[in-house]
Amino acid sequence: MTGPRLVQFHVGIGKTGSSYVQSALGAGRARLDELGITYPIEKRAEARARVGRVTSGNLRPADSLAQTLARYPEVATAERLLFSNESLHLVLTSTERDYGAEIRAAFPEARLEFLCYIRDPVEHAVSAYQQVVKRNGFTGDCATFLRRYDRPQRLLRLDEAVRAIGGTLTIRNYSRHRDRLLATFEDWLGLPAGTLPEPARPQINRSLTRGELELQRAFNQHLGLLSSQVVSDPLCEHLPDITSQVPAVPRDELAAFIERMDTEIADPRLQALVPAAEAYRVGTLDEHAARFPDPDAPEAYSFTRDQIDILARAMSFALTQRAPQLAAGRKGAGAAKGGPARADRAAARAARRAAAQAADAPTGDDPQGDG
Repeated sequence: MTGPRLVQFHVGIGKTGSSYVQSALGAGRARLDELGITYPIEKRAEARARVGRVTSGNLRPADSLAQTLARYPEVATAERLLFSNESLHLVLTSTERDYGAEIRAAFPEARLEFLCYIRDPVEHAVSAYQQVVKRNGFTGDCATFLRRYDRPQRLLRLDEAVRAIGGTLTIRNYSRHRDRLLATFEDWLGLPAGTLPEPARPQINRSLTRGELELQRAFNQHLGLLSSQVVSDPLCEHLPDITSQVPAVPRDELAAFIERMDTEIADPRLQALVPAAEAYRVGTLDEHAARFPDPDAPEAYSFTRDQIDILARAMSFALTQRAPQLAAGRKGAGAAKGGPARADRAAARAARRAAAQAADAPTGDDPQGDG
């Protein structure tokens, strides 16, 4: 047999502790190598992982798999490979490319195993909404996002994609295991609990307060995708322990979302696919409604002195050092076909990466908010 005998993929989904797991994988790379598991990763990403910062793992789904493997010479001699990216489930279920075929072509004789974390829909949708505002330039409100949330149905498509290439899919529910997340990952790898080091930070890639969220939304409207570099990125990187808050959602919108999720999760195919111990739990409207502010009620947003200082520093740096890059990204957004949102995801990506390197911040290229 040529090539690795086993290739394992952690495919997300986003906002299920992926950044935490990836930090542990990067920091524990040498130990994994001793155990015969090759986790290839670029030096800069490994350095970020060691200090508990966001890495998005060791795959770039926007690239072809061949391009990714070419960056990692150790792949050629590895018997067991491990890859992680929180957006990989999106690429595997995309109708625009056949990433599964790329995987099977690259590893024609290997056993393929996939791990996907799911999360109870209400809490996951809120967290995913925060992510699309934080990192993907989304300007809509949470109710708009709830209407397009599709993760249970996407899980069915992921299962089909994995089976099509002869792989096996393991499903774990983050909502059941958030306090022992690494242990569930180690169990999937067949390793004893405690093999992977705990990340340097207990919380990585936090969600936002309502004030931070509304500020980021306003910047998204006027500056576009690149504005995360001066608002949410520095706030989350430098103040990781601030408690997040749920956004405002009208009661009728929340009720409609809960009803739709109840219907989708009752699909017999999902019931058969998700193990009983990992099953989705939706909850009732009365159970959730009190957590969500009324969007029509007046609200004053507050910021601590530390938040204000971080924002002032980031904006000052952007004005003095990054203005050409930010302007180039915004100009490209206005001119590109498909409008600002599409251009911010595509034409401005190079400018975003250049600016991210200057600030040592992650790029967050996932267009679906699973980054």
